[in-house]
Amino acid sequence: MIIRHYEPSDLAQILALYAQQDVFADTLQLPHHPIDHWRRKIEQTEGYSCLVAVHGDEVLGQVGWQVAGVLPPLRIKGVQDTPRGGRWS
Repeated sequence: MIIRHYEPSDLAQILALYAQQDVFADTLQLPHHPIDHWRRKIEQTEGYSCLVAVHGDEVLGQVGWQVAGVLPPLRIKGVQDTPRGGRWS
């Protein structure tokens, strides 16, 4: 088995994977998207990357992710809790 970047020739086999009920039941994807949906998602979505697991010419699995930008740094303010009466026992 080899893990590699998606190639356009993998598209039909990716669609076949997601057409299996046991596969799409464990994802957040809706079933039975047309092939153009997958092509746009994989090839034209900004920041989207896709890898496939292949054995010979057969696609065994696919994973994709999208980077949607950079988040600003998280700033945490300290909060001090004081007991009733203003002092600790």
